[in-house]
Amino acid sequence: MYSRSRENDMSSVGNTLNKQSALGHHLKSHIRSLLAKPGSREIQILAALLTSLLLASGIYRLWPYLGITIPVTALWTTLLSIGLIKNRHWMRKNGRLWISFTIIIVGTIGVSVIIRPGVAGIFGDHLVGYYPKLGIIQVVPIYLCALFVINPKKSCHVLQTSGAQALNATKVFFRFTYSTLVRLAKAVPVKNIARSSIKTWTSLTIKPKDLLRNKFSPHSITRIGNVQEDSEPYLTQKASTPTSKLRPSASDHLDDEIFAIKSKNENNLLMLADAECSPSEISRLEGLSKEQESPVQSITALQTIDGWKIPSMDLLKVGKQSQIPEAENQAKAKLIETTLAEYGIEVTVEDIRPGPVVTQFGVVPGWIRKIKDVVETGIEGEVLRDEKGRLVKKRVEEKKRVKVDTILSRGKDLALALAARSLRFEAPVPGESFVGLEVPNDDPGTVTLRSLIESPSFESLHAKGYLPIAFGTGSGGETVISDLTDMPHLLIAGATGSGKSVCINTIICSLLMQFTPQDLRLLLIDPKRVELSAYQGLPHLLRPVLVEVDESPPALRGLIAEMQLRYKRFQSVRARNIQTYNQRITNSEERMPYIVLVIDELADLMMTSANEIEQSLCRLAQLGRATGIHLVIATQRPSVDVLTGLIKANFPSRISFVVSSHVDSRTILDGVGAETLLGRGDMLFLPTDYIKPKRMQGAYISDEEVQNISTHWGKQQSTSLPPVELSLTEEPGDFLEDEMLSRARDLAMQHNRISASLLQRKLGIGFVRASTLLDNLEEHGIVEPGDPGKSRAVTLGTISKDWSEG
Repeated sequence: MYSRSRENDMSSVGNTLNKQSALGHHLKSHIRSLLAKPGSREIQILAALLTSLLLASGIYRLWPYLGITIPVTALWTTLLSIGLIKNRHWMRKNGRLWISFTIIIVGTIGVSVIIRPGVAGIFGDHLVGYYPKLGIIQVVPIYLCALFVINPKKSCHVLQTSGAQALNATKVFFRFTYSTLVRLAKAVPVKNIARSSIKTWTSLTIKPKDLLRNKFSPHSITRIGNVQEDSEPYLTQKASTPTSKLRPSASDHLDDEIFAIKSKNENNLLMLADAECSPSEISRLEGLSKEQESPVQSITALQTIDGWKIPSMDLLKVGKQSQIPEAENQAKAKLIETTLAEYGIEVTVEDIRPGPVVTQFGVVPGWIRKIKDVVETGIEGEVLRDEKGRLVKKRVEEKKRVKVDTILSRGKDLALALAARSLRFEAPVPGESFVGLEVPNDDPGTVTLRSLIESPSFESLHAKGYLPIAFGTGSGGETVISDLTDMPHLLIAGATGSGKSVCINTIICSLLMQFTPQDLRLLLIDPKRVELSAYQGLPHLLRPVLVEVDESPPALRGLIAEMQLRYKRFQSVRARNIQTYNQRITNSEERMPYIVLVIDELADLMMTSANEIEQSLCRLAQLGRATGIHLVIATQRPSVDVLTGLIKANFPSRISFVVSSHVDSRTILDGVGAETLLGRGDMLFLPTDYIKPKRMQGAYISDEEVQNISTHWGKQQSTSLPPVELSLTEEPGDFLEDEMLSRARDLAMQHNRISASLLQRKLGIGFVRASTLLDNLEEHGIVEPGDPGKSRAVTLGTISKDWSEG
């Protein structure tokens, strides 16, 4: 019974479902026939219009929230309704296309908001964000999403490919940015950039003087403890575009100091105003502030030192630095490795240091690999054999480091492969574990004096009270600054046109840009007459530029007399050197200036009176450092008769430009290398604290810049300079006169007749000095009187009594 009733119930349920399904099919067929009849298009349009009207009914209330989204949505809904009624199977088949079109419409609304903000109401603001100009970042992913919906597989493939390319491009970009920042960090003085940035920021902010103009109104000052709601905040002041400089000029320092003075006084005014002081006190402080705003006194105090105006950096030109592409250096490094590998030399280039003229490649020696068979042994040292009685062997790789001399011997092959005019090895680089290979750049740059003077290292030396000199830039791009007080004398040599005169101008101008005649005096000797003539008329000169060869020995003797006088003054105050003496004296008029002797061509002086010039230079070099006397000597003929062993021993710091042979290089540097230089300022610098010479590109200064500096100093004249007397008379000093006359007497007693030419040849002096000695011998009765220019007989028995007693 129970099973039969259950079957009846199930059959009744099935009949009910069949009836409902038949009714549904009937309704569908009826609607389809209705729409298929003529006039069904009007029904479709009517339905779409009704839908649009229903959506548009809420425009008034929804427009602030949706804006232009309402009509766009209504139009798109109408199109979807028409398409669904007309062909629903096509709609179902191309559903992705309709969805993507919907997403594209949303993105188009976002673009319209970017073009015209607020057109889509609050919805559009949320769609693109609160910054419409940055809304493109949010709109682009919407379009990408639409493309992904249309074709997911192809979109994933494109996304994967483009992502890999974007990743590679990002890596290249970051590498390029890192290398650029490293170069900028080496080339640009960060200290000066920070200083100029702070100065620019302060120039853009409002100054305290604006508060004075408001008469301390309650709207301009917010009192502590009684904050008013209508008080205005501190506003920024619109200023003209500031000009930032790496090295601020004197006028820039003046503005900063005036601003500090005014700020101090105006802060006092603010404090008095807060304390509710009387109006008379406020007006008195306002007048005091106006008096201190006068820039005349501050300009004089900042631009001058002891009444002398320091040259501005605007007198020097700003150079352009040449940038070498990183790809070019990498290609050269690969070529170096490949070329040496062809000759069986394994190397690796691990460091690249680009410079203005040459680029240094750090070459690390590789290994010499050999494979050989080694007989295996047991634990107890017995020889192992296999089943057939043969020795068991194994292959072992032996490695030996490549010798540095092997790399150096392939210099010509590397020059041929790199198409370089000349190469130079530095083996090894000081402080590094690789061999330095210096390759000339295809596009050499220029190092200017201004870029070196503005460097932090130069400013730090100058702040310590030393004599910094800007020489140039090293082969690795580093700035080379040296102190003349540590050198303490400099010897320069090089062929004609190699850059000696430019180097001398750089040294002199480096000093003139820092020191006044109160602190530095110059003695210039220019036998060539044209190299140092631009400095004629400088107040720093002890004497006008000496161009006559006969004037040089008396000037050197006068400088020696000044050196001895300084030692006596040191003894009176118990000082060891010029720095200690200047610190202990109380009278500024007794202050000793530094004296720098510059000789542009030593060979011309050595040709006339070699012995006297050599003795004077050696005496000054030995004793002049403590008294503040420093020598800078240049010659274009570095031979042994010009640069004698005595002169080289007293000039430890040397500079060599390009020379004609390795013999001249050994003469000036005691080693080879100068003959392979490129010229035009390319030089080797050997200071006292270096074991091997350092290669660098010398700074360039044009004739126009030299003339500008000379003109600046030539317009200033003063009579309150420390007295430094140099006698240019032809009479030698006592310490040389007795020695020369004694040697002339000994020479006369060895011959029956004597002449001026004999004295000139044997004593190494000039003809004028030899004639003077011959007259002195005649006065003492050693030689007989005779005609000028002829030899005289020696009278041994008529020596004067004074002479014999001496």
